[in-house]
Amino acid sequence: MNDDHNGKESAAYPAGFFPSKLNVPTAIADITICLALVALGLWFVINAFAMPAGRTMIGVGTFPMIVGGLLVALCLVQIVLSVRNFRTSGTITIQRPLGVPIGMVLMLLFPFSMDSFGYFQTAALWVPAFAWVAGVTELPTILTLTAVILGLAYFLFQMLLGTPLP
Repeated sequence: MNDDHNGKESAAYPAGFFPSKLNVPTAIADITICLALVALGLWFVINAFAMPAGRTMIGVGTFPMIVGGLLVALCLVQIVLSVRNFRTSGTITIQRPLGVPIGMVLMLLFPFSMDSFGYFQTAALWVPAFAWVAGVTELPTILTLTAVILGLAYFLFQMLLGTPLP
């Protein structure tokens, strides 16, 4: 058993089944994150080129072009700094390392699932999954979180703003 975020015994990941923590050199973590952000920045820049420029100096694609270019440039600077300080950098400990990629996949799939099945149906499944990834294992807590998030979404969007969710 592992300790959860409250220091109690948790059944989130059985002992010996998944590693409870992963130590990664800081420079490797920085470089990995920066490479992902460089890809995002390049995506912004490439899509900005496809936007209509218009007859003015500032067009629709100006902001994504600036943001994407800055993101790429700053990440490249950070990569150089991380490589230069590789030997002197410390380590990062990632608790429940399997939860990180599972959470990322859940976040990436949520918009597509929401378009296909609707917000409330998707959120009713995703909120408990997100809670489990975060280390919440008590069923009453998971059910309460799910009810509160669905209730707030219904009240804020449907009732207060009059905006139907997909």
